[in-house]
Amino acid sequence: MKRILAILVTVALVVCGAGQAMAAYFDNNNLVLVAYNWSDNEVAVDLGDYNTVDYGVTGQTLAAAGSVNLGQFGAAVDSWDDLHLGIMTAYRTTNPTVYHFVLGTTQDSTATINPGSKASFYTASGNVHLLNRGEGTQVSVNSASDMNSYTKNLDNQAYGQMAGFNTFNADAAGPSLSALLTDGFIDMYIYEYDLNGVLVAGNGVDYQGIIRLNADGSVVTVAGNSPVVPIPGALVLFASGLVGLIGIKRKNS
Repeated sequence: MKRILAILVTVALVVCGAGQAMAAYFDNNNLVLVAYNWSDNEVAVDLGDYNTVDYGVTGQTLAAAGSVNLGQFGAAVDSWDDLHLGIMTAYRTTNPTVYHFVLGTTQDSTATINPGSKASFYTASGNVHLLNRGEGTQVSVNSASDMNSYTKNLDNQAYGQMAGFNTFNADAAGPSLSALLTDGFIDMYIYEYDLNGVLVAGNGVDYQGIIRLNADGSVVTVAGNSPVVPIPGALVLFASGLVGLIGIKRKNS
């Protein structure tokens, strides 16, 4: 019996290890933040698996201080107001097959999107993930002129248009980083749409959550969509015990 148990534990560790090994920066389901300038470099930051970001807390660190800094962009860029920001991902999961189209905007009300451009958005997102995956690091720096860059694929000379998917107030999805000079941070509201272009609303709000880029180059969550807090199992058991005790007392009385 002990031998069988040891074998099972070993198999479990191997499977877990394999799963961790397969996880990589800029997987297609990972949320990506890009700071960029059409004429210079763009800096992509992997914020992790879109489905594991906890939007119900403030201060969950998605990227450390210095992940985005002016020194990454070349000599021509010497101020935050020379740069713009984008956050996005578009991917599908299987079993069952579900498509996710995700973008960030400075607006706390939903963006108007063009469902007819979802294929373009999906392809563009895949190209950006592929380009930055080659670096093998959480932060990747590439030329904005690269054919797989965010600039070429998502903007294409129109800030925030997300390859034609974002059609209303598009520049809110590609804002200037000048707010880092005045406010010390910039917040992006994260919206998700399904294959039919229908908004996947958060908990009581249109957006899934808020992601903040700070002037120190760190990226964190800001609680703006608190999920329903489940009742801890221990509390359920405790309550059940109380009910049981009350029942026993009544039977004895």
